[in-house]
Amino acid sequence: MKGFWISGVAAALILAACGNAPATVPEPLSGPVESVPKVAGLEGWTARGPEPGWLLTIAGGTADFTYNYGEQGYSALLPAPKSIEGGIAYSEGDGGLAITVLKTVCADAATGMPYPDTVTVVFSGETYRGCGGDPQALLTGAEWTVSEISGAKVVGGTRVTLAFDAVAGRVGGTGGCNSYGASYTLTGEGITVGQGISTMMACAPAIMGQEQAFLKALEAVTTFGIDESGALVLSGPEGAAIVARR
Repeated sequence: MKGFWISGVAAALILAACGNAPATVPEPLSGPVESVPKVAGLEGWTARGPEPGWLLTIAGGTADFTYNYGEQGYSALLPAPKSIEGGIAYSEGDGGLAITVLKTVCADAATGMPYPDTVTVVFSGETYRGCGGDPQALLTGAEWTVSEISGAKVVGGTRVTLAFDAVAGRVGGTGGCNSYGASYTLTGEGITVGQGISTMMACAPAIMGQEQAFLKALEAVTTFGIDESGALVLSGPEGAAIVARR
């Protein structure tokens, strides 16, 4: 008689001679070998930093690193990334590129522009620090609910919102009474918002006044940031104009 016994990745062929001789089943080997999960690599991703001016681009599994204000450069086919606490890391070893990317908001030291990633690059014994990713990623996604307008809390029982559409280059939502929309553009140093248009419903005077203040503050915005609590802070020439949360 023949039999086949399987447990996890262990298998044993059981052979028994003729007659009633019992077959001996061996102890199974150790449990299944766990597969190592693959870590998604970066693609079409850029990081930069000041002093001494560097730029890193990762695309198609290749890193292009320019440094010393573009006077020197290095390209390499990167190994698979490894997962680390809070992000991922690449390392060529032997003096090659070592890249650490943490998913924490980073403000550019020169412009104050916020980026979604904090980046460290080590190359030829030198360490370069800066910011990476697309600032658009900090704005788009789930809708923002406004909590403050020019230092004043939003009127109780009203809802003022912001939703950014990077493809259309538009921001819109409700001003508390009417729906509104406006164009927006990210510059190298901040954000500009065009004149808003809105529906023409009438609400209580306090709500209408708040809506007008909100649209005026939105048009005056020149910079944005994400504070320690995760709130979006849109600022104008006179400081924080709008504070919103997911």
